Amino acid sequence: MLWTENSQNVSQNLKKWVKIMEEKTTKTKNIIRIILIVLVFLIIIFGVIPLIKKGITQLFFSTVDKSLEILRPDNIELYFDSIYSDELKLSLTNFVTNYFKNNKIENINLDNFDSILKQEFNFIKLVEWDFSIPGVAKLKIMGKKPVCVLNEKFIWADENSVLNLNIFKDYKFTYTKEFLSSKSLSLNIFNFLDKISPKIWENYKVNYEDKNNIFLMSKQKELFDNYLYLTNKKNIFDETKLLYASKIFRELYENKKINKRKKYVLDLRYDKRILLKQGVVYDKKNI
Repeated sequence: MLWTENSQNVSQNLKKWVKIMEEKTTKTKNIIRIILIVLVFLIIIFGVIPLIKKGITQLFFSTVDKSLEILRPDNIELYFDSIYSDELKLSLTNFVTNYFKNNKIENINLDNFDSILKQEFNFIKLVEWDFSIPGVAKLKIMGKKPVCVLNEKFIWADENSVLNLNIFKDYKFTYTKEFLSSKSLSLNIFNFLDKISPKIWENYKVNYEDKNNIFLMSKQKELFDNYLYLTNKKNIFDETKLLYASKIFRELYENKKINKRKKYVLDLRYDKRILLKQGVVYDKKNI
């Protein structure tokens, strides 16, 4: 019996020892895993990432350097979009040729060149480079598109720009948008003009005094030219009312109820009403 009890005690102690050793082994393995993870993390941070950055940097600068090496006049292909004058195209070509002929490669900065080009030619909207074909640098220069003729002397163009009329002397208007205003031009007015229908632009000059006083004068050659339409930013889009007012005035003229020596304004600013104002003075030179 004594031997049996001793054997049981030894067996239990042995199991406890084995369990303790297993726990120690597990802890040791966990510690080793943590150490390995930390080492891998440190290697990635201080070893791999710098190499990747260096590789990307070398690749980027080698591409840029390769691009700059071909920036010689003979390797640059020029493309124009929305440049409406052959004279301007020639001026742009000469400017680009002289710039890359007279500047050393190490001094060339494409962003700086783009800015200089836009400052020199204020009608340029966008400059794009394309180096996808080896040995060729494609340069696309896009001009600003005209919105309307402003005060018979300028062109109101993209990006709320006021440009010299000569820039668009070779531009073929489907119909001329003519806008007159003594007001300082704002983005709100620019957005408003963009909403005016083609029919209005095709048939009328638009004289903008303010949002509540917008005069329209017919471009059509008629027997009578002593009238204007007065509208606002709301009713200018009511083309049905405009046509109806034109019909009424024509009938009055044909029935000899209109005095040819007087000026008339057909006021369209009121809902469901058209007012005919007689003897209103307006400066026809500004219309």
